[in-house]
Amino acid sequence: MYQLALIETATHVKAYRNLTSGKISLLDTASGLVVGHADIVNLIPHGNQNRVKFTVNKAGHARVIKECKKYVHAFIVGAVTSMEGFTPYKGRTLEVQTDTQSIDDTICDLDTQVSYNPYKGASFFNKTSGLAIHDAKRVIVNSAGHMVAQA
Repeated sequence: MYQLALIETATHVKAYRNLTSGKISLLDTASGLVVGHADIVNLIPHGNQNRVKFTVNKAGHARVIKECKKYVHAFIVGAVTSMEGFTPYKGRTLEVQTDTQSIDDTICDLDTQVSYNPYKGASFFNKTSGLAIHDAKRVIVNSAGHMVAQA
């Protein structure tokens, strides 16, 4: 079991796919520390954000292209509302935003498949249209790298 506190203001996180652990890593933006890893994460806007953000570090992206190696440089930024398979890292805790919808219920509301491939471009993109996507109302990402969003 893991420790979570259900409160109105959740931990502001950067979520990214960790290729070493095979999970989604959750990085606390305030401390800069990884708080844990999960199999599936449901993200909504944090605090005064009005949308979940897809961000790509330009220097990190350039390094990946130049060296043809994988480096952490692309993130989904928001607040966690629910997750599955969470394992805390070094005993750290994560504050989760209260949400009444389960991940299964939420997936039905999401209409956009999202992907990121540094060799195809420097931003996340809509898998159907191929157009860049920079934010969404809500995002669910799993450890296999599948992302769905409510545009």
